[in-house]
Amino acid sequence: MVHAIQPYTLVSEFIENKTSETYQSLLNGCFCSVMADMASAKYLAKGGSNFDTDICLNILFALAYLDDTYVEFLIDKLAYFKEAQVEKGKKIILFSAKSLLPLVVFLYGNGEGARLANLLENACDAKYQPLDTNPYQNVNDAYKQVMETIFSEDDDVFRETILSMCDYHLANTRDSHLVDFNTLLWQYFPIEILVLLKERQKRGLPIDGLSHPLLDDFLPYFMDNFQLSEQNKMILGTILD
Repeated sequence: MVHAIQPYTLVSEFIENKTSETYQSLLNGCFCSVMADMASAKYLAKGGSNFDTDICLNILFALAYLDDTYVEFLIDKLAYFKEAQVEKGKKIILFSAKSLLPLVVFLYGNGEGARLANLLENACDAKYQPLDTNPYQNVNDAYKQVMETIFSEDDDVFRETILSMCDYHLANTRDSHLVDFNTLLWQYFPIEILVLLKERQKRGLPIDGLSHPLLDDFLPYFMDNFQLSEQNKMILGTILD
């Protein structure tokens, strides 16, 4: 059931009428994607994200708006994604290994038993090049800059980093599994940037003076707490039972 619920209708409500209420619809649309991955991981079933990039984006959403319980569910989905490739006799490819996966590790940590880092064992990138088991050894220049400067006390450095991330997002937005943002949901909703803004604010650092076409729709609302819809509460209860 959860796999059949597409988030795009909920997202379109926000695009057409930007209010706090429709932003909650957008978040609930994203949560449908999270639940699909949770169900897939729990029942070892088809459904949910088709690529590890999308699973990592769901993890970033969970870091921004949920709690660690959901993050752990989604790490299970990443592990299942890898195991499914092994079972099919395929070469293990992680498309997110140079960008979104290191960012997840940066924000969440490897976890007990270095679960996230273990995903990289015997894995390759999109060009079939072997990956280092240390996530930070694979990270590309754009995300390396993010990790080095996102919590800078120099506001100009911080703003330059965010604008660079916006440009990176747009450059990697199209219908291709070779780029990070390959579905309409994540092409429009830059969760990888918003989660960093939330983390920066948690540290008491300013986020003032930002403006970019990719971000401007979300800046008035993104700090709002997530309010789970009644429909999603019902579906979540079914998954967790």
